[in-house]
Amino acid sequence: MYTKTIIIYRDGVSEGQYQHVINDEYAHFKNVCESVYTKVKKSPPKIAIIVTTTPAPAGTVVHRGVTNQFMWDFYLQARKAIKGTARPAHYAFVMDDF
Repeated sequence: MYTKTIIIYRDGVSEGQYQHVINDEYAHFKNVCESVYTKVKKSPPKIAIIVTTTPAPAGTVVHRGVTNQFMWDFYLQARKAIKGTARPAHYAFVMDDF
């Protein structure tokens, strides 16, 4: 079975490293997919890379207004912490083939 889409969630990337992710990591994923899919005569999958960077306040879902005007990004707190600490995060699409 060959997939049509790949979504990569990447942690530990600062804003200064976004271009590295696009130039090196995305390029590597794309080249590998093209190589594999060409051999079986299929179209390579679309790839999206989403990096999580800084934390956001608990309970937050923000997708416009205070987000980056030059890229698609959002803040998300996925769940309430039952015990301990849930860490909300800022997600930024650094590459989106879709």
